[in-house]
Amino acid sequence: YLNGYRTGKSRGGHHWITFAVLPEILGESITEYADYFDTCRLKRNQSDYTSAGVISLSEAEELIDEVVKFEEIVRNWINEKYSGYL
Repeated sequence: YLNGYRTGKSRGGHHWITFAVLPEILGESITEYADYFDTCRLKRNQSDYTSAGVISLSEAEELIDEVVKFEEIVRNWINEKYSGYL
């Protein structure tokens, strides 16, 4: 949102789009995070719609750890690009 991007829930694909544009917004160094989060999104969809129990506790814990790291990256980016926003 800070960088002018908007996704519409009614149009579908808004989660995929969010991860697809991350490297464009935050830089190519973020590609690995974007790919990882998109893989997690796909696995969640599989779990929700086709087969429950495909996500292990260790995978969920790993995701939480990665989100905490990613949050720090995003906070730093916001402070650099939009100082005083946080």
